[in-house]
Amino acid sequence: MEANPRAIAHFGRASLQRSKTDRLGSETILEFAVRMPFDPWSPPAPRILELRALSRRIEAPELMSRLYHGRKRHSASRSAAAP
Repeated sequence: MEANPRAIAHFGRASLQRSKTDRLGSETILEFAVRMPFDPWSPPAPRILELRALSRRIEAPELMSRLYHGRKRHSASRSAAAP
């Protein structure tokens, strides 16, 4: 089982655990593993991965254009302000 360290930390805070020692940390991890349901990860279906890649390819030129023009505007405003 793999768990997100931040989730375990929040679990410890919700349990009103304020101290940080190795023993208390290991007890918190154990309690987290016992109480929280385990959902095994399964990879996305190949069709989902294909759709995700396609949508990223469609959005990439638009994103690059926005970044380029935003930087260009920023650069122009800086050079206009310089003496």
